Amino acid sequence: MKKAIAFKATSAFDGISILDIDDREMKVEWAHDYMGKLGKVHRSILYTTARSGRYYFKVNGRREYLDDYMRSDFGRY
Repeated sequence: MKKAIAFKATSAFDGISILDIDDREMKVEWAHDYMGKLGKVHRSILYTTARSGRYYFKVNGRREYLDDYMRSDFGRY
């Protein structure tokens, strides 16, 4: 199982973990994280905003900005 490189909490018990960022293909691997257990791994395209140049990917049609994620403690998983 892959280790998370970044994490964003969406509630007290779960969140979204970023597992890998492929900057050549501009894709990100992510999974829902429920109390330390990763769900199905997804691959999404990385987009940038026109004005500010912020990177984001889409989760259920909603933008998830990379700069909102906190670098994960590598010993956690």
